[in-house]
Amino acid sequence: MVPKLTLTPPHEAENQIELSLRQSFESLQPSLKPPFSLTIPNPDEYAHLNRAILHAILTEPQFAKIHVKHLHALVTDGYAFFTNLLLKIVHHLYPKLTGSVKNQLLWITDEVVRVSAIGYDALLVFLMRQIVGGDFSDGNLWLCTKLLTLLLDKWDCLLEEAPHVLCSALYVFLRVLADHCRLNVEKLESLKRLEVHFCVKIVREEFHLCLKIGRDFIRLLQDLVHVPEFKSIWKDLMLNPSRFNTLGFEGVSQIYCTRTSSRYALLRITPEMETQLRFLLTHVKLGHQKRHFMWFARKFLSEIDKETVIVDIVRFICCAHHPPNEIIQSDVVPRWAVIGWLLTSCRRKNYVEANVKLALFYDWLFFDERVDNIMNIEPAILLMVHSVPKYVDMTNTLLEFLLLLVDNYDMERKDIIVKGVSSAFRLLVSKGVIHSLDVLTSCPALSPPLKERLSRLLSCGKLGSSKGFMPALSGEYIASSAHISRPLSYKFNCITRSARETNGVISAKVMYQTILPSYNTNFPNHGLS
Repeated sequence: MVPKLTLTPPHEAENQIELSLRQSFESLQPSLKPPFSLTIPNPDEYAHLNRAILHAILTEPQFAKIHVKHLHALVTDGYAFFTNLLLKIVHHLYPKLTGSVKNQLLWITDEVVRVSAIGYDALLVFLMRQIVGGDFSDGNLWLCTKLLTLLLDKWDCLLEEAPHVLCSALYVFLRVLADHCRLNVEKLESLKRLEVHFCVKIVREEFHLCLKIGRDFIRLLQDLVHVPEFKSIWKDLMLNPSRFNTLGFEGVSQIYCTRTSSRYALLRITPEMETQLRFLLTHVKLGHQKRHFMWFARKFLSEIDKETVIVDIVRFICCAHHPPNEIIQSDVVPRWAVIGWLLTSCRRKNYVEANVKLALFYDWLFFDERVDNIMNIEPAILLMVHSVPKYVDMTNTLLEFLLLLVDNYDMERKDIIVKGVSSAFRLLVSKGVIHSLDVLTSCPALSPPLKERLSRLLSCGKLGSSKGFMPALSGEYIASSAHISRPLSYKFNCITRSARETNGVISAKVMYQTILPSYNTNFPNHGLS
């Protein structure tokens, strides 16, 4: 009986990738033992033999070294075909692989990197995408540990041949570390130390790689400033950028103004999740999305710890899924409606909801039409506009959050943020995404103080301080039960303190407790179910 690669229920058909590997293994099994044939195979035979050897490596760990020697002896294409097979397995089968096969998969990945096989960089990135956000299962933590160990072991090779892999890994593990730091669990401690070591090593030794990520590097880093090593990094970023010894780096403003490539947004979405989201946003008709929403929530968001992945989903929708005009003009469920539903799906109304809103608005803060994409900011404006008048509390909440960001996100660089947000509004109108901002500035259901502050931003590029805000004495966010249309009367902490006031350090707790009051809006499906 040939061992299986995956754990599949009896009623489920065998995957074609696994089937092709198994059939090759069965037909060539006698040829996989020494002495090996010295005959040069033709292209079909070569592919057949590669598939057989890969199946043998994954299912016969006791003979894996022999099979690898066989592979090294016959390879004629720089391992391109073999690596491509690995890519397909990781992309399509990884969640279903047996534990033993996963272990062998990481073992052969290490070998593929060692010989600098063609495509090994993509293989590492594909494996990183299989790390599930908010998942503290042993299997997920094992994958984190294995990949970090591999990346550190192959540091010099990756730095020379594939530095973009280290950029991707930094993005992934900064994000994953933020999830891990919220749990004080013994089984996470060694992994957290490894993650901190890896991320700090890149930031301190190869800061130029951080610059390639762009502004989302700051968004991820600010979530970790309570960790001593990152607190020190943040202080240097704010007050002493020369400490990073990077030619041409002058300060954090430079990072703010660098757009993050959409490929980074894909890194925190598993391939399965990406497939379901793209189907939802390409084929599901408006009015028929409720059951798809419910299925997606059961599949990916059922555990409360996994809610943090909503932040990554929103970033993916804004930055990496840009539908063509024929989809935009059709009756397919729009991006803004999915984001509206995701916002109302946050059960932990503090940390997660604030991060989701920040992910939604982040490109607004530093928007420059010369380098940024209008599709990144489109969902937020359409969500605010289409929520009027039936779900005006959503509009109030989002608009207030945006204005809080403008006022307080980075006080010392407020001019950059004012310019970015006002530019975003102007471009959205000039390109016809919305006909006018009157729906916000003249809506009687919106909070008068918000409309006044928005009008001030649009007319003169400045936002006055609101009399309704006071610094919180206890350092904790306290929200009044008053409706948002009344004068804002709850205490708050600034989203960020100025660098001088805080000695260059922003408190992550302060930053993410500065969120808007949560209202019972009865908005379970954004009115689209």
